[in-house]
Amino acid sequence: ARGDAERIDARSDIYSLGVIGYAMVSGRLPVNLRGKPVYDALTAILTVKPPPVRTHAPECGATLELVLSRALHK
Repeated sequence: ARGDAERIDARSDIYSLGVIGYAMVSGRLPVNLRGKPVYDALTAILTVKPPPVRTHAPECGATLELVLSRALHK
């Protein structure tokens, strides 16, 4: 999201899998980007800490919540 191609590595893939997993479990993205211009959306991705997935999906187990939280760690 910062545009620094030299820093793209496996962590980028893990973060992406975290976003997909969060969306599959909760039915929403970890950071609300709806209606935001690109610059604001990128800033939100870089700075906003997503709420725990169990906020949106109480049936989610603690272990899965921990895995998703670690995958989404900035």
